[in-house]
Amino acid sequence: MGFVFGDLVIESILREGLTDLTNPANIDDRLAVVYAQLKDSFLSTEYGQTEIDRYKTFLTDNKIDIVHNWRMVADRLPCIYIQNVSSMEDTSKSFINDYTGDVDTLGGGVITERKEENTMSVQDTVQVGIHVADPAGPTALRWLYATVLYFLVSRKQDMVDRGMELSTWQTTDFNRLNEFLPENVFSRYISLNFLNYFSFTKREPELIADSIDMHGGPDASDAGEEQGGVKIESGKDPEYEKSSTYTIDEA
Repeated sequence: MGFVFGDLVIESILREGLTDLTNPANIDDRLAVVYAQLKDSFLSTEYGQTEIDRYKTFLTDNKIDIVHNWRMVADRLPCIYIQNVSSMEDTSKSFINDYTGDVDTLGGGVITERKEENTMSVQDTVQVGIHVADPAGPTALRWLYATVLYFLVSRKQDMVDRGMELSTWQTTDFNRLNEFLPENVFSRYISLNFLNYFSFTKREPELIADSIDMHGGPDASDAGEEQGGVKIESGKDPEYEKSSTYTIDEA
């Protein structure tokens, strides 16, 4: 895998979640799962199905935009704002020169390509801001925050499949954003910390033997056949001043 764009991975998770949630065929079932506690006896009087239905109306009446530019927040409320706030190499998992090994490509019994694989371990922090303005205000923010967090924790395997390893999260408290006064805009942030591996090819060592028969043949003796296999002398690597020998046994 190449470079992992954590903010774009999070965007894809949230977009898929919102599309699924707001599908008229799904919305009642999804809200019933996430907000089931509101119908428990100790909350049903103040909240209950009435509050769930009010939040459903908020979702169906408003398009929840996802933006990456802070300047767009004021014009796109309610919205979710995503930014990658920090990235750093994980030195506890560093390799010398980031080298992890060579990979050979075979074609028609011939080594056609050899690449040096390199891997860098990166720790990223992605911040997800949830912003809602009056008249929905803090109440809608509370439920939208729970919705976003539900997407992130319930789809962790999707995040792993897309390159985000070992993700953890933490949140801030509810705030009114002074930048938008006199309009009342309320927000809450979720910070996601995760590990990813950036794999890349740093260089392509020259193949000394451009075409090597991997199956023996009339010229097998010239290739260095030994004990029923083919011995391949790759020669000296000009950069590392070393030689490599591979022996491929015939079936």
